[in-house]
Amino acid sequence: MRAIQVVSVAAAVLCGAGTSLAQRIQVLEAYYGADGRYVNVTQRVQRIADSGRREFEVCNESLGVDPAKGREKKLRVEYISGGKRYSDEVKEDKNFRFEQGGRWGCWDPWFQGVWPGASYGRIEFRNECGDRLSIYHVNDYGRWVFVRELFDGEGFSVRSPRGQTWLVTDARNRIIRQLQCGRDSETIVIRRGDGDGWWGNGGGVTRIQFSNRTGDRVNVHRVDRNGRWDRVAEIKKGDSEGVRFSPGEPWVVTDDRNRLILSGRAGRGDERIEVRR
Repeated sequence: MRAIQVVSVAAAVLCGAGTSLAQRIQVLEAYYGADGRYVNVTQRVQRIADSGRREFEVCNESLGVDPAKGREKKLRVEYISGGKRYSDEVKEDKNFRFEQGGRWGCWDPWFQGVWPGASYGRIEFRNECGDRLSIYHVNDYGRWVFVRELFDGEGFSVRSPRGQTWLVTDARNRIIRQLQCGRDSETIVIRRGDGDGWWGNGGGVTRIQFSNRTGDRVNVHRVDRNGRWDRVAEIKKGDSEGVRFSPGEPWVVTDDRNRLILSGRAGRGDERIEVRR
């Protein structure tokens, strides 16, 4: 499949009387096929979205073509829902479901326009640690998206959607700082030794009680210094479970498709956290 270009959307178009901005789905690109044999089905998928259907079966009949006879095919779709961008892939004979403008699936930090329905803060990173740093934001699927390198003495300011997770790593790609963008401007100064004593090695144990209010199963993971996720709990809808962490240890919560819902790090006292969409 050919490379998908990054598309910045400044405004959504209403799809007829009575259709709200948050309900509008714009299909950027859709490809269907297998083993290098993919066809563009963007218009077909857009028509399905415009009809009001939010879920459909991925098959030759619904997409109007069989690009690889006798092989299991996949549908890959990039789309905007409620002003937020998503990327999804579903196998043949499974159901594809459009998201209803939930969390940020993918976001371009260099985009200076306005996403419909979004609210922004600003983060300024300053490197005073004496070594090179790397700045990433974390997309809805938990993937790190590289933004830029920051050399000693440099600064970098970026506008970010509220709630967007950011990571700062050192020259060995170890996480030094994890934070979420708030509603106002914030300055983050990274100094030598900032990563020491911060990553769950301060002694003691704290307990976080996670309550699942999403309507689906969620997973809780702890995060090590190299960014690896270790699943420590699987919580069914409506249930809650306590998980023990070291103070300062980062954690993430993902949905059943391994997309990031919530992230944070343990404090020094016990906490209760409700997980919601």
